[in-house]
Formats: sequence, structure tokens, C-alpha cells
Amino acid sequence: MAVDNNPEYTRESIENCLRLIGDKGKIDMWEMARRTTQVEYIQSLRVINDYVKQGKIGGVTLSEVNANTIRQAAKVVKVVGVEIELSLFHTNPLYDGICEACAELEISIFAYSPLGRGLLTGKVQKPEDLYGLFQQFPRFQAEHFDANLRIVEKVKQWAAKKGCTPAQFSINWLVALSNRPGMPKIIPIPGAASLERVKENIHEVNLTDEDMDEVDGYLKEFSASGERYPPLFAHMLDSNDTTEVTA
Repeated sequence: MAVDNNPEYTRESIENCLRLIGDKGKIDMWEMARRTTQVEYIQSLRVINDYVKQGKIGGVTLSEVNANTIRQAAKVVKVVGVEIELSLFHTNPLYDGICEACAELEISIFAYSPLGRGLLTGKVQKPEDLYGLFQQFPRFQAEHFDANLRIVEKVKQWAAKKGCTPAQFSINWLVALSNRPGMPKIIPIPGAASLERVKENIHEVNLTDEDMDEVDGYLKEFSASGERYPPLFAHMLDSNDTTEVTA
């Protein structure tokens, strides 16, 4: 679980992927999964951008970054996407400047874990129902779990009114966010372990302004209990200061 933003390692990794792909296609987008030191991160973004200019990569994307990092990166490369955790269960990017920065810079957001690690499907009744790794996350520990089930019960109610599953409501809420004032384009990227889940996840549900207002009203009162990641993963979160790097 180490993170390496070294530009030489980035170049090596890109070259390896290009070799494996061969003439079968190209890399549409390239991103580093996490950010560590600022200088190496920017240097690696420039390495990726070199491949974009050569036509070997379609675009540069960022992942798990804060608003300052997004703005800084956009000064040195053309950023085409930002992958972050965003869902009814984790709404921080709506308030911490990330969505604002992406909207301002016309950068699309790829929302990972749009179903809250599976919690928002409505099928998780106890921590043991979650994937093994997720059970270690503070929000799914016994002292926080029941408090966080409150959002699930609301999602079930909203979904029932729209005649869809909780998962479908959760995914389409993210899609509908794109149409709200001051929001960037948001593309949910749910995982699926079966064809049945894929079909469920791509089902379109039309959420009206009234639907969205009702959700907004609840979210103002709801806050997920517990930290998002355990201490073991703290070094992988973009919480360190973003120092200025000239273009």
C-alpha cells in the first residue's frame, strides 16, 4: 500500500502499460492514485502530459486530491478529470471546495464508491455484510455503524417513491447533481460483480428539483459518523499543504 509519485517510476509504469497494450489501443486517461510530496507530484503530472502531447495518452486525471491541488495541477497540465469519493454517504466534496474548483475549471468528476462501499444498496445490515477490507474502516465499526444506517433508511424511502432500488436512486442522485447550479459534470463509477448488478446500476431515474431539494434538506442534518479511512491509510489522503509550483 505504498505511494510513489516519483517521476521516473511514473514514466516506467506508463511505458510498461503501453508495452502491454501494444497495438490493441491507447490509454484514454492516466492518473496517479494518490498524491504525496508536492514537487514529485507536479513533476509526474508533467511526465504524463508529455505522453499526452505525443498522442500516447488521451488526458491527465487526478485522484483523491484536495481543491488546492486541483487548482495547482491545472496551472501546469490540462486536467480532464478528478476521481474522488462522492456519494449520499460521503458529501464532503460538495462543501470543501473540490466540486467548486472542478466546476470553475470545467473538469469532470469521477465519483468512486457512489454506493458508500455497498452501504447504500440497502442490503448491508451489519458490518460483516461488507467486503472484508471495508469492515476495518471506522465508519463501519460497531460504535458508528447504527448511526450511519440512518441515511440508508432515508434512501430506501426516496427509492420507494421513485419506484427504483436504493442503489439506483443513489447513483442517479449523483447524475442529477450535475444539473444543479455551480456543479461540475459528475460521472458515477459503481463497481459490479455480476451482469445483474451492471443492469441495475445503469438504470436511469429522473430526479426532479423537488426530489433533489428533499435530499438536500436531509443532508444538511446528516453527517456520517466516524472517519472515512483508518490510520493505516492516513498517508494516502491529500491533507498536506499544497505549496506553490510555477507553471
